Amino acid sequence: MIEKRKEKIMNRSMKIYQKSTFSSRMKSRSHLSQLAFYADPGGATFEHFGLDPTLILRLTEGADANRTVYEFISDQRERFLLEYALSTKRNTIKKYEKHIVMKERQLSKAEKKLQEDAMAFEEFLRENDQRSVDALKIAAQETLNKLQTTAELKKASMEVQAVKRNSNIEFLLEQKEMLKANCMREEEKAAELELRSRLFSFGEFNSDAQKRAFGQSSTWKAIYFAEQFLEALLSTNTGYAVEKEDGSLPVVSKQVTYQLMNLHQQIKRRSCEEKLIDSLSKKINQVYRVCIGDAEVGSLNAVQKLVKVESRLVELSDLIESIPKETVEVIERIKQKERRQRLREEKMKEKQKHQEERLKAALERAVAQPKRKTKATLSKNCGTSVSSILMTNS
Repeated sequence: MIEKRKEKIMNRSMKIYQKSTFSSRMKSRSHLSQLAFYADPGGATFEHFGLDPTLILRLTEGADANRTVYEFISDQRERFLLEYALSTKRNTIKKYEKHIVMKERQLSKAEKKLQEDAMAFEEFLRENDQRSVDALKIAAQETLNKLQTTAELKKASMEVQAVKRNSNIEFLLEQKEMLKANCMREEEKAAELELRSRLFSFGEFNSDAQKRAFGQSSTWKAIYFAEQFLEALLSTNTGYAVEKEDGSLPVVSKQVTYQLMNLHQQIKRRSCEEKLIDSLSKKINQVYRVCIGDAEVGSLNAVQKLVKVESRLVELSDLIESIPKETVEVIERIKQKERRQRLREEKMKEKQKHQEERLKAALERAVAQPKRKTKATLSKNCGTSVSSILMTNS
């Protein structure tokens, strides 16, 4: 116990570079010398200190007598550091090898998944192309069916109008024949009355009086105006106007004028619709040229152009979805910047134009000659000046 205390006190009093561990002391010759120094000359051996004599012999044989203790310690330290570095590098190599194996497995799985996704995407594209082709065929067939139905409806409406016109003409002709028959009866009655009057007046016949009496008869007037009206209706229905001997056109009824006004309004409405259709077709042509090009502009109708534009927009939307978000955001920022630049330039142009107009107006005011006084203002001024002079003299 006393020796251990002494050794502890000695270790405490030693400097840091003089201290060492038990293994380093066992490997160094200085420790062996210390052991020999501390050994009891009275017959104490290495077994007394708890040491293996074979180990001591091996250490003494492998020790170099030319090296000092410090060199031996530094060599051992370097050896330890090299072994530690080698072990750490081996551990890192093993770790990296495990990481590489794991990454290779992940890459193989990702490649398989990518191949499956590519095959599924190709199948989807094929199905989409087939669907688009089928949709185009269906749309073209529907447009053809619509055109055929519209043509049939137009033809049927024209036939109905022709039948109505023919029926109206037949009805009016029947009415005209009836009125003519009535006119013939009235003429016969008038002739009979004339003969009776001649017989009663013994041959005296006043033609003016007979004519006035005949003109004042209400039935004759009604028949005359009805015949005029029928001729006007016939002229409007058949497409020609019958002029009388004195050049006056026949009187047209309110119903016919109402029908004519309706036809005029329908013609106006049709013209407005045609104008709207023309403007829409022009806009469709502009959009078609911008989206697809100038090819096949005249050979396609408006519906086919719209179908092609829609398919092109679907393709562009798919392409935009396939583009990464970062590039899309960059493109949007560039477009917004261009839009702001364009607005700024337009504002600058408007401001410059306003300034030019103001400068032009100022130059015109500066160059314009001063207004001269007219004679009236001069005479007034002269009159006021003369009156003021007379007042002062008086």
